[in-house]
Amino acid sequence: MNKITLDAFTKYKFLSKPTFSDGGKRFVFEVTNISEDKKSYETGLFELENNNAKRITTKSGQGFCFLNEDEIIFRDDRDKSENKSAAPSTKIYKLNLNGGEAEKFLEFDSNLSIVDVVGNKIIFIENYNPIWDGYDKTDSKSREAMISRNKNDEDYHVFDEIPFWGNGAGVTNKNRSRLACYDLGKKELTFLTEKERTVELVDINKNTEKIAFTTNVYKDKMPLTSEVMMLDLRTGKIEDITPLYGMSYQILKFMGDDIITLATDMKSHGINENGSLILFEPNEKRILKKIMPDFSFWSSVGSDVRYREGDTFKVDGDYFYFTTTIEYKCELFRVDKNLEIEQLTNCGGSVDSFDVKNGKIYAISLIEQKLQELYEIKDGEHIEITHLNDGLKDVYVAKPELVEWDKNDYHYTGFVLLPPNYDATKKYPAVFEIHGGPKTVYGTVFYHELQFLANEGYIVFFTNPRGSDGYGNDFMDIFGKYGDIDYKDLMDFTDLVLEKYPAIEKDRVFVTGGSYGGFMTNWIIGHTNRFKRACSQRSISNWISMWGTADIGYYFADDQTRAAIWNNVSGWGGVDKMWEQSPLKYADKVETPTLFINSNEDYRCYHTEGLQMFTALKYFGVESRLVLFKGENHELSRSGLPHHRIRRLTEIRDWFKLGL
Repeated sequence: MNKITLDAFTKYKFLSKPTFSDGGKRFVFEVTNISEDKKSYETGLFELENNNAKRITTKSGQGFCFLNEDEIIFRDDRDKSENKSAAPSTKIYKLNLNGGEAEKFLEFDSNLSIVDVVGNKIIFIENYNPIWDGYDKTDSKSREAMISRNKNDEDYHVFDEIPFWGNGAGVTNKNRSRLACYDLGKKELTFLTEKERTVELVDINKNTEKIAFTTNVYKDKMPLTSEVMMLDLRTGKIEDITPLYGMSYQILKFMGDDIITLATDMKSHGINENGSLILFEPNEKRILKKIMPDFSFWSSVGSDVRYREGDTFKVDGDYFYFTTTIEYKCELFRVDKNLEIEQLTNCGGSVDSFDVKNGKIYAISLIEQKLQELYEIKDGEHIEITHLNDGLKDVYVAKPELVEWDKNDYHYTGFVLLPPNYDATKKYPAVFEIHGGPKTVYGTVFYHELQFLANEGYIVFFTNPRGSDGYGNDFMDIFGKYGDIDYKDLMDFTDLVLEKYPAIEKDRVFVTGGSYGGFMTNWIIGHTNRFKRACSQRSISNWISMWGTADIGYYFADDQTRAAIWNNVSGWGGVDKMWEQSPLKYADKVETPTLFINSNEDYRCYHTEGLQMFTALKYFGVESRLVLFKGENHELSRSGLPHHRIRRLTEIRDWFKLGL
């Protein structure tokens, strides 16, 4: 049997956006593959006919939507200039599913993303940038002057609010998102909300032509809370229908004429707390039902074999369907109008996205150690429909071995992958992988990086310490205790794995992780020398600098550390408490050779975090190396350019080899 190679992921297919037409006659989904030169991704559309997946286009641009039962529309920027100062434009293509090529359908002088189609109206969200204010309404001479002016301004940015950039979005200062409507009959684009307002979650009641959306208006500092508004497309009237103020709204869907939402005030367990599911009547803003199930409404099961996403909550008939992470699995659930919860699947893996129409459910899932495929969910079972992924044929795929233990009144889960031809009488090196988040989980789904390392001859082990998702708010709560209780959990797991697997050579155990996992790697090397080598990726090393540089820093750092740089701001601890939880403080204790991997456009954990830790280790004479990827962001390991992902894994492999 062959091994999983470092670049095997370039042969995988990534499925996304499973979508029924409104009438349920058609079903279309996206499939992404990596180009032959391994430098880009290519996304095409497939239609399901009689349980057979048929390719209908090789390129689908940025998302798609049904125009009617037989036609789809999608945005495609294939003609757009690479010049970042290029004026805003949107080209919409139309494809007839009965045959033919995609043809240009509409073109706008605005940056628009398709939301949905209601009758003869296409609803968009515009990404509004004030430097192009008025561009769509001015004459050609004025347009040229505006293009010239903005091109001259390319060499610098002006920031006058926070956040001023966003991971994967670049500089976002003063950018807002507003609703727009294109009337196919009148051939007219109308903006429905003012340009100063940010529109976030959007849902449409197609029977009444009303749009519900969450929104806020701010200056200087973006708030974490929002209001709920409803817009009547027939009259243009907008009403405030907010059921509870001072809340962060994370789901918003019409359920008949009522609305179901997920909301939290973030008071008991901070910004990551599991919220309340609320059903309310919008006209009277009357709450009909409210429950607190204490789980998250999404898949936080980690993997690096996904690319684009799809819906994870839908309404069909009298039911609201949603995915949620329970322990280390993401399953499909639904509730009725009494908010009675019913579990629909027990796949043991991850339901990544789905759609449902008239009770028929199609889902894209990761099950066992398979790559993504499309399944029909029927009577609680996953029935495999597509067989698009053969990237794991005739290769060794390690089956995760479950490791469980009880401590601190909690039940913990971890996993171990064994290398090919494992022989318990021999000795093996090992790699300890730590997930990001911290509110995510490791599960039993296929993870290329982990499987590759196992195929390289390592015993790979990973777990869900306190701070992880899937086990409730109390388990998730490590606020103000970073590097304390989570570190103890990770070391307890390491001890347990070394005890259960005596084949591990104790002086050849390596550690790595990204984001929160990078933070913990930085922390570990400052508190123990038990690991032979380390690789810290897209990390946090200094909460104080992270507070002022990351796109989420000004609220995330305070929230997670329960501290603030200024003692009188939060009522929690001050800068000393923030520094106590910063790995950089303990850099003078580090002896572990460490590789740092960062990206220069990672605005979530800005690369200054890796630079500081790297500089400290060099200052104290510790063997270290830093690799900074240009043009990549926080998602390097999951959706970075394929040749960059190959180089990243090469760096990790070669760094650990030096310790063998």
